[in-house]
Formats: sequence, C-alpha cells, structure tokens
Amino acid sequence: MKDRPVLRQLHSASTAITQPAVRGHRGALIIEMLLALTILLLCTMAIVQWTFTAYAVQAVNSAAAEGARTAAGVFPTAGARNTRVQSSVLAVLTPLGFQSTGLNVTVVDSTTYFTVTVKIPVTSCPIPRLLNSFGFTAITGKSLSSSGVAWAS
Repeated sequence: MKDRPVLRQLHSASTAITQPAVRGHRGALIIEMLLALTILLLCTMAIVQWTFTAYAVQAVNSAAAEGARTAAGVFPTAGARNTRVQSSVLAVLTPLGFQSTGLNVTVVDSTTYFTVTVKIPVTSCPIPRLLNSFGFTAITGKSLSSSGVAWAS
C-alpha cells in the first residue's frame, strides 16, 4: 500500500514533462514558432535570390568571354566586328532568360588584343525579387558588368 503514492508521484511527474502546466504557455509556443519560421523563410528566400544572382553573374561572364572570342576573329570592318560581337553576346544571354533592354556591349581594339565589356541592368536579368516585398531592395537600380579579353588573331 505504500507503493501507490510513489506511483502517483511518478505519473504526475511524467505528465508534467509532456504537457505544459499552464495552458497560457501554448500560445507563447505558437508565437515563438511563427517567429522562428519567419526568420527561416527569409533566410531561405535570401539563399534562393543569391543563387539566381550568382547564376546571372556567371552568365554575364560567359557572354563577355564569348564576345571577346568573337572579336578576336578576322572581320572586314570594325562595324562588322561590333555587330557580330553584339549578336554573339545576345546568343549567350537570351536563352538563359535575359532581356536585351539596357544591354551595353563595348569592344575595345588595342591592336594586340580585344576587350569586350558587357553591362546589363539587374531588371533585365532573370533574378526573382523575392525579398523586395520585405523591404530589401539592395539590387534595385544596379547592373551586372563583366569584361573578357582575347588576343587578336
């Protein structure tokens, strides 16, 4: 008969661990979980947006390199070279979702090598603006720029 009070104490101790003692703590738990999930969602969205930005930077780098390779070819006039470089840069960027709005391609001929600079506004890039609705507008109004160099042939 002496064992029963001990069993009741053990039973009440195990339920205290699994169930909150006061019902008001459940609301605080939900609020804490919502705050944590909001921060986790923001971090996930930032990672996704950063990944798309890195993808766009790599695409602009590839377009500049392809433009420089094209510029190193033999062309009858500088105008023909610039037209061909512009079309080769667009051939790299257009299938990747870039728009030609605001695209600036500059070809510099220094007799021994060619430098091709590609500059495109972020608004023409396939970067989702996931964080703009939360007030993060750091990439708004910016542009991506890259240069490629190739030796003249």
